[in-house]
Amino acid sequence: MKTAIILSLLSFLFHIQTNAQNTIEGRVTDKVTRQPLESATVTLQQEGDGNIINYTLTDVDGRFQLSSSSLKDRIITVFYMGYRKKTVPVLAGRPLTIELEQEAIMLKEVQIRSGRVWGRQDTLKYDLTRFASSKDRNVSDVLKKLPGINVEENGTIKYNGKAISNLYVEGMDVSGGRYNQINNNLKADAVQAAEVIEGHQPIKSLRGKTFTDDVALNLKLKPEVRSKWIYTVMAGGGYGEKALYDASFNALQLSRNRQTVYTYKANNTGRNLFSDQQKLASGNSFDRVTDSNLPIFLPLPEPAMPLSQKRLLFNETHTASANRLYRLDEEKQLRFQLGYIHDRTTRQYGSEEIYYFVQDTVHTATNRHDRLKTDCLNAEVNYEDNTVSRYTRENFSFAGTWKSGVSDITGDNAIFQKIKNSQWELKNYFNQLYTKEKYTWGIRLYIRYTHCPASLTVAHRNLPILFADNMLIANCIYHRNELSSPDNISENTYRTVIGQTHESILAEYEEMNTGNAYTDNVLYGMRKINGVNYQLTGGFCGELSSVKQENAYSAHSYSFYTVPRIEWERNDFLFTAATTVRWSHLPKQSYSRFCVSPFFCFRYKFTPRWKMSLLGSLDESEGGLKDIYPFRYREDYRTVVKHTGKVPVTVRQLYTCYLEYKNTIKEFFWTLSASYSHNRYNLITERNYKDGNFYLSSVERNHSSHSYTLNTIGSKGIYDWNLKTSLELTLARNEGKQLNEGIVQDYRYDYLCIEPKIVWAPSVFFEAEYKATVSCVGGGIGEDTSLDPLWEVAQRLTLSLEFHDTEFRLSGEHFYNDLSKNQHLNIWLADVSLIHKVGKWRFAASAINLFNKEQYRYTLYSAVQSYTSWIKLRPREFMVSVQYQW
Repeated sequence: MKTAIILSLLSFLFHIQTNAQNTIEGRVTDKVTRQPLESATVTLQQEGDGNIINYTLTDVDGRFQLSSSSLKDRIITVFYMGYRKKTVPVLAGRPLTIELEQEAIMLKEVQIRSGRVWGRQDTLKYDLTRFASSKDRNVSDVLKKLPGINVEENGTIKYNGKAISNLYVEGMDVSGGRYNQINNNLKADAVQAAEVIEGHQPIKSLRGKTFTDDVALNLKLKPEVRSKWIYTVMAGGGYGEKALYDASFNALQLSRNRQTVYTYKANNTGRNLFSDQQKLASGNSFDRVTDSNLPIFLPLPEPAMPLSQKRLLFNETHTASANRLYRLDEEKQLRFQLGYIHDRTTRQYGSEEIYYFVQDTVHTATNRHDRLKTDCLNAEVNYEDNTVSRYTRENFSFAGTWKSGVSDITGDNAIFQKIKNSQWELKNYFNQLYTKEKYTWGIRLYIRYTHCPASLTVAHRNLPILFADNMLIANCIYHRNELSSPDNISENTYRTVIGQTHESILAEYEEMNTGNAYTDNVLYGMRKINGVNYQLTGGFCGELSSVKQENAYSAHSYSFYTVPRIEWERNDFLFTAATTVRWSHLPKQSYSRFCVSPFFCFRYKFTPRWKMSLLGSLDESEGGLKDIYPFRYREDYRTVVKHTGKVPVTVRQLYTCYLEYKNTIKEFFWTLSASYSHNRYNLITERNYKDGNFYLSSVERNHSSHSYTLNTIGSKGIYDWNLKTSLELTLARNEGKQLNEGIVQDYRYDYLCIEPKIVWAPSVFFEAEYKATVSCVGGGIGEDTSLDPLWEVAQRLTLSLEFHDTEFRLSGEHFYNDLSKNQHLNIWLADVSLIHKVGKWRFAASAINLFNKEQYRYTLYSAVQSYTSWIKLRPREFMVSVQYQW
């Protein structure tokens, strides 16, 4: 009934009669040289009010094509950096030739000059040939030098602190958001320029109709590289505690009609390869799905990694991927993606933990040796038909992950733990959108099915045993406390193990098999009149979620919702307001709730360089299967969980103020954001400690938490010095309540972080890079426990010297940590490498961890505890490698 009402409203509000489309073609050239102008902005506007009906960019030959339902009172306006804007009338049936005249004046946003960074309107361009050097191996190395752009350790690219939504090469997204496959494999000297597109809207039929805050990055290749295959093969070996290997092969072809990326990599040197398969870009906001959280009952251990993973990761990893993107015509694209990872990882670490309870303070100590095995397979097919009047997208994907982790744990108890956790899922997303002038309507359909089988085996060794191989003991353990002889262990060996360990091992075995099906289906429509965009969305969301332990339990849910939205735009002012009205129902839990979640956003552009945003929202959400599950289960060797079966509800208020400044002439970028969040809950988690176990349970009690965050980022490039500097400052405070052993305590957590970065290349012979993180944490628990402020400093300096074709690189790292009020730790690490280039060959020799440091210690705070941990470092290692690129 509700769906029928929504359909009727949409039909009434957005009734459209379809007419034939008219095509406008033309070419943009330089008036003097008659040379074509690539990437000129061509807009189709309504004469008089100037409303933008459609727009596009010219191709490599300066040609463009636009569509419109009518040619009456239409004008074409062309913008191109360094040229005067030109406006011409549309002539029916005749191709346009538009000649632009050069200008050398101060424009509204940027002065034309021979600089590295320039921009106009919402597009910022970097001349990468002015930033790249012979020391840069791939595109990622060059992007790190760009003012306003930051590349994080996992490869995530941020512009002015905001993660990019898409990365394109020649306007095409071959990686589907896994853009490390481009940045880590495309050679640095293949790219001519990088374009940052603010307010990016890839759906042509929505351009100029609805606001988006997305930021995209487009890489422009040098003409001699386009359409050519680029191959790179590398092989290396070395020695540390054991023999080392590092190998890779990649092949790329990046044209404007077809793009291909093939990669294979393998190493056991600590270099993380998972990031190549990680989806870092979420795509445009209008085409983005809000998915439900998958219930994971038995997670594998994931300790905090305070250092770069190359220092800590003891791995054997193989990864392969294949990406193909076909441009079927100007509007249609078809993309295929396939990826696989096989990884074996070991790690040794431990911690001394303090838990602050009201009646007592609990101290625990553990040392662990983990062995993890992971296999990941993902595949995706994506089809898009993107025209000015219609948008169609069909996306199907599969992802499977199979994990197994074995842990030998000593300390307060001697324990063996094994967790197997697998997950495979199928997804299908479909979006069909139609646009005619001021009207837009469409449908989005999303469905996902996930299956997650998991098991936990825990063996408590109370007495000394003769067998050190805990894997042998574990193979003699199955369901609950029963023991039997597996097929792969001889009867005599089995009897020996059981005879020596039956009294000394308390074995537990647990299975948690989860199934989850989720769907979200939406009808939407919008119309834009006199700068005001009216939108209406209505949909149905359903989830079938169940888990089987000893008995099956389900927490199915469904909801109906509608979202009226308005966008009011006047020159440099934009106001957005929306309200989500939703009714949710969980039949088994006898839960129903009606909620209203308003949202507003005020944006104002003071000048082309200054802009400000104010945002506020009220959001209400319910917990899922894992939060509701009412039966006791063991999450790991020392954590037991049991909830009440009540549905947890969270009501969140969020307010944010954002200020941005950019000056491309001076290469200066700055942002400031301040936010306040207030959360209200109907349940609280109680923590109890008994006999070496932590018992977590949910209790009905209304409580709240709130947080304050201040963040500012400044980035400055100095053209004459070939220098980039940046500084990020973060201040945060979180306050809330916790329940321990029946007593409610207040807690406070304070955080300060300062991150300066410098990249300096004063000559072709020398380059320096400096990065530091200075942080301080502190807080308090209850009225009597104050957590002393702890400082942590991490610094890295890399120096590169190049003589002719030989480069010498020295990298040093310094870490300072407060372990307690009166105890601190300093550690120094150093690496050195020598690189020689001969034509297309590259020879390298390196020594890692020159001082052979074996261990790193650090102290961290959380809301309920503090812990001092240690982790084993990779030892001193020596590597040689050879690379050939053609």
